[in-house]
Amino acid sequence: MSIAKLASIELIKTRKRFGVWMALLFFFGFFAISLTGGYLEHLRTGLAGTPLPQSWPGLIDLAGNLGLLVLLVMVVLLTASEKTWRTQRQNVIDGLSRTQFFAAKLVTMMALVFILWIGVLLLTGTFGALERMGETAELPIARDVDMKLMGGLLLSLTLVGAMGLFFGTVSSSSGAGLALAFLFLFSQGPIGMLLVREGGVWASTAAFLPMQVLQALTNTMTFDPEAYARFAETMRQMEERGQSFPMPRPLVASEAIVAAVIYATALLGGAWLVIRRRDL
Repeated sequence: MSIAKLASIELIKTRKRFGVWMALLFFFGFFAISLTGGYLEHLRTGLAGTPLPQSWPGLIDLAGNLGLLVLLVMVVLLTASEKTWRTQRQNVIDGLSRTQFFAAKLVTMMALVFILWIGVLLLTGTFGALERMGETAELPIARDVDMKLMGGLLLSLTLVGAMGLFFGTVSSSSGAGLALAFLFLFSQGPIGMLLVREGGVWASTAAFLPMQVLQALTNTMTFDPEAYARFAETMRQMEERGQSFPMPRPLVASEAIVAAVIYATALLGGAWLVIRRRDL
């Protein structure tokens, strides 16, 4: 069966999921309200509400944090519900192989990732360009570091989507899938601090926890060597004064990218194996 046919099947299912539409409305509604408020302030006072390229880092970081919540909810809802409704079993009975079923879910997940990613770039770029109309801007609409952050956001959303697909696949219902996903993510904060306190190899491991990787992918410091060096020096001085706080070290770009690719591959591979082996 072709990818187009699989995508059309998933589109029919997605269109009827109220929770998915509400999640998209929340995500884009939040951004639209924020950017519209900045633009109206610009019209009223003449001050830039969404100055580009300066606003890219903050908005991309916000998109990463919102996307973590919204994308997990959407992917888990669209995946775990197949188990509850027994539609996964019915699809296989109707002639869809398990690999094709997984491929359809993967296509759906990536489609949602690109919808969020492209939507953020279009909304931010459009409002930023409107504020620059009639002005002579010395800076480009996006700098080199901003372009890297856009790529980091895409990889971050892909990793979140892979997490949603994995937990939606291994769970018996949408509620259980969401509970497991959020427990997995938000338990990493205290775990990371405990690992840092242990020191040595444990402290190094804490830097590569999935939540740390996600945060690094939308952080300007990850892609700006000068900002990274300034932060490292500040942390060193605080440690010398005894004012340091136990936290994992920040990742550089190559570390964050490689870790994200490995995690996403492992999660997608795990989801595929579960679908291939479990009793429907």
